[in-house]
Amino acid sequence: MIKDHNGDKPFRRAILRDRNGDLTKEWYVEYYAWDEVLDGLVRKRIKVSMSFQTKKARVHEANKIIADTNELLEKGYYFKREVVSDETSILTECENDLVRCLDKVLSIINTTLKPKSVGTYQSAINKLKDYAGEHILIIQEFTDKDVIKFRDHLLTTLGNTSRTANNTIIHLNTLYRYLKDRVTIPVNSFKTRKLKQAVTTKNIAFTDRDREAVGRYFSFLLLHRTCLYRCLQDGPL
Repeated sequence: MIKDHNGDKPFRRAILRDRNGDLTKEWYVEYYAWDEVLDGLVRKRIKVSMSFQTKKARVHEANKIIADTNELLEKGYYFKREVVSDETSILTECENDLVRCLDKVLSIINTTLKPKSVGTYQSAINKLKDYAGEHILIIQEFTDKDVIKFRDHLLTTLGNTSRTANNTIIHLNTLYRYLKDRVTIPVNSFKTRKLKQAVTTKNIAFTDRDREAVGRYFSFLLLHRTCLYRCLQDGPL
């Protein structure tokens, strides 16, 4: 965190989350501070060491953390956008190639992401890479119209659903934002209107309860069909 000398950044004061007093669970102090990248409040947590074995000791430690945190918040501290000393280094290294730059920024932030999220972002980049083929997508020349063409490719060539295509664009939009935080590049072209998502036509599997009900129904029909057949065979009484 850094200090904002104007002191006008919003925040929410730190409070203790004591897990209903359960000492077997990890307690933490929760607060909200301004994040310049997200342009909004972001929730943060500070763990209270479980080495404090009694409720009194743990509350005492938490109160110290709360006091220090609230003091910083009140003085105007917030989370500032990261600044790269040489902002052109990424662009120079990647030769303004959009795909390579997105790959590069993912490699920078991957330690802050869950493994599953890294795979999701990489999959979106790979789709863009396949779309580009042998061509280089120059960042400064890649417009919102190019994004629409890429999305059409997802729908027609790859057969993606509207939802999948939307998600791919959203993931690339997020990576582009991370890149824009580090270098001077044009407005994010991936920030485009979502496609309407069609209602699914996939068959919905029966639950166990559904299967049981259907089974009883057909057993009932089969039983009565057998009785009716016997009555016709025996003739009138």
